[in-house]
Amino acid sequence: MAAANPATPTGAETRAGDESPRRLPRLRRAWLIGPAAIAALSVVIRLVYGRGWEHYDAIYSLIWGGELAGGHKPPDIGALASPTEHPLANFVGMLLSPLRFAHQLALLELISVVSLAAIGYFAFRLGQTLFNVAVGAAFALILLTAPFLVSQTLESSSDVPFLALVLAAVALEAQRTRRGWQVMALLALAGLLRPEAWLLAAAYWLWLWPVLSPRARLGLAVLGAAPAVVWLGFDAWATGDPLKSLTGTQAAAAHIHRPTGLFTAVRHGPGDLVSVYGKWIAAGGLVGFLASLWLLRRRALLPAVVIALGCLAFVAIGTAQLSLISRYLFIPATMVALMCAVAAFGWLSLDPDGASGRWRRWWMIGGSVVFVVVAVGFGRQAADNLPGISRDAARTSRDDAALRLLLAQTPVQSALQRCGPLQTNDFRARPMVALLRGTHPFDYVLVHSRTAAHPPGIYLDNIRQPHSGSVASGFFILGRLGPWTLYDSCSVT
Repeated sequence: MAAANPATPTGAETRAGDESPRRLPRLRRAWLIGPAAIAALSVVIRLVYGRGWEHYDAIYSLIWGGELAGGHKPPDIGALASPTEHPLANFVGMLLSPLRFAHQLALLELISVVSLAAIGYFAFRLGQTLFNVAVGAAFALILLTAPFLVSQTLESSSDVPFLALVLAAVALEAQRTRRGWQVMALLALAGLLRPEAWLLAAAYWLWLWPVLSPRARLGLAVLGAAPAVVWLGFDAWATGDPLKSLTGTQAAAAHIHRPTGLFTAVRHGPGDLVSVYGKWIAAGGLVGFLASLWLLRRRALLPAVVIALGCLAFVAIGTAQLSLISRYLFIPATMVALMCAVAAFGWLSLDPDGASGRWRRWWMIGGSVVFVVVAVGFGRQAADNLPGISRDAARTSRDDAALRLLLAQTPVQSALQRCGPLQTNDFRARPMVALLRGTHPFDYVLVHSRTAAHPPGIYLDNIRQPHSGSVASGFFILGRLGPWTLYDSCSVT
């Protein structure tokens, strides 16, 4: 992270104590505009996209947060079937643990929606600061309507608040180069969700080095390194192995045969990068990147550095034999989306009377073509996918409510207490039932087909799971609601 808006003063030139009385009201208004804009965007996002749901990792964060709030070590952190723990997600789970189950889920969904709204706001600020208002607006619109990002938001993925924190850090750095503590604090919070932020924090610390006093260097180094120390320390406390998140994730990647490795990252990384926001955004981003490096080089330097660091982090993930998933390229892909907006409207940042003014008209013509092509291509992609994503999220939310009501029935509660273990063909149902009942996911057995469930015990079936066959003899229906059917074998004599 090594560049800023050329129109703004550097951190060495602007000090908190140097603010003029006339500027202070403007600063207060700026602090109010951001939260108000994010709140308004959150309402719009909720109205447009509807209800969300909680994916596997999010449910575990609530389970582990509840156990930590009670002073207990989560016994299944690092287990093969458990997701990788994220310290900040666990902390949020602790804060939500006193609330009722439905309120916990609602607040997780709210955090995710607000995070997407923050992404839209800081995308606008970044594009406006580095280039112009039109670039900022186009950049924000791309992210707020990107099917993959919306899908991650509706499943309460921790990658959405992670991206919001990183994008906020980049936007603040763009406003004033070598800003320092504020940027590092945001990267530190992001580092408690994903380790890619550790690399960004290290690079930013090196960028700050020339302008820092020895004391400030030490303080920022401590702040930047704190997420890694917290993560390793938590793993050591909870499991006895400070590298359990690393080794456990490596084992899980090998178990489910996910792509890993340095050469796989290099070979498939470009395709994964394109897949995050789609080929239209990637193509426009390439055009914008080349044009800005030619005519707006200083303004394009910060996004270029972030792209490079994000890709380097992806290669490091592969080298560590961790799963290579396209969403791990959110950071560089988001900067590519910025460059796509630059391709369409970057010409507005050229001085018509300057040395590059003669190219302004040509860029305007080319940018208009890019705008039309990307608007049609990406617009069609969004229109084809977003309605289905919203419908699927709403359906999953209704299914979760049905499961909650089914498990609350008196005969079901009685059977769960005297008969076990509960078996299910839905991998997400294990932590969901555990969260509902205040137990552990490993108390329940995941079976890979209906025919694999066997008495004695209880079998929870989800008809939406693509499993063939029929339930084994000896099971009889105890209750049915929505897509869920609960079978009991213990009541049969």
